[in-house]
Amino acid sequence: MTLFNELFCEKGRCAPRARLVCFPHAGGTSDAFQPFRARLDPDVELLVARYPHEAGAGQADAIPSLAASLADALGALEPAPTAFFGHSLGALLAFEVARRLGEAHTPARLFLSGCREPSLVPSPFVRRAVTLPDADFVEAVAELGGLPEDALADADVRAYLAAMLRADFALVASYRLAPEPILDVPFTLLAGAEDMHVPIDSVRGWERVTRAPVRMQVFQGGHFFPFLTENCPTIVAEIEGCFADDALSLTI
Repeated sequence: MTLFNELFCEKGRCAPRARLVCFPHAGGTSDAFQPFRARLDPDVELLVARYPHEAGAGQADAIPSLAASLADALGALEPAPTAFFGHSLGALLAFEVARRLGEAHTPARLFLSGCREPSLVPSPFVRRAVTLPDADFVEAVAELGGLPEDALADADVRAYLAAMLRADFALVASYRLAPEPILDVPFTLLAGAEDMHVPIDSVRGWERVTRAPVRMQVFQGGHFFPFLTENCPTIVAEIEGCFADDALSLTI
């Protein structure tokens, strides 16, 4: 198995018109982005990062080392106009991968969703959650939403979720923002109006880690607002609009 296949859910397509690289939330897999896939233009290649818990590769040491591996895999692809979308943990990874790709391979835009600006990571919630015993840990994470209630009722599934989520939460808990490099990439910041874990004011500071323009959009919903039926079409249309921009000239 190649590095790319270990870290992404499908083989890179030859000469796509454009490429969207998605980075899931903690415990997330490519399944989370099926609504995106269904709405994207077929000419846009969708790649979804695989975290160690999904790839069967154990636990990553830290976000920087995982980001370096993801950047190496993406940098080997045939160039195409590219945007990144990351949600929660995925937003941090999208940002850190972009920092490691270098000017020649920088994506044209980052869509950073449901994530505090990086100097505020880890949040008090994450710091506390990782100290809890498994049963309390899963219960705390379930309060964010995104976990099916029927799965939580099964003891074996809860044990599996605890191990998977704890590995990803540990990545967030150990994260510390390095001051450099500052990106020259425009950001679109996405926030949920009812997201108690990521208040809107905690998102605005992302503008401090890029020299390029930043815009922000607020959607109805809690922490998993991008995947709600009423929000997903708007978000995908925003991404498609990015690919239509004349300014979309940077590639990886």
